[in-house]
Amino acid sequence: MAHFFYPFHFFKMIKKAGDRNECILIPEEKMNVFCLVGKIEELPSLKETVNGIKTCNVVLKVERSFANANGVYEFDTIQIEVWRGLAETLCNVSKVDDWISVKGRIMSRKYEKDGHVYNNYAFIAEKISFLHN
Repeated sequence: MAHFFYPFHFFKMIKKAGDRNECILIPEEKMNVFCLVGKIEELPSLKETVNGIKTCNVVLKVERSFANANGVYEFDTIQIEVWRGLAETLCNVSKVDDWISVKGRIMSRKYEKDGHVYNNYAFIAEKISFLHN
């Protein structure tokens, strides 16, 4: 059975019975992955948890893939959590307007306030690459 890597998803290839030229791609597992490319909007500031783990938040300015009604491409600003050595490296070498790509996962945190349960979502970086201007 062949395995393929297709934009962050692993698939199994299964041949259909009786037909050598047709194949079916089936996801091998469920995945929680995001991938963003954008400019650093604000410089990250390195912090340390009470347990000594380094962390920072970086804000990316990401252009939308479609124009609005006026033909203008708008931007979203997305805050991303970065941890450990990746956070230290990012804080040491990044500048405002640097282009980076970020691959990571989305994490949900539930909290209760005034008797209501809310979900808060965080984008957690797992890999960051600096892109050339």
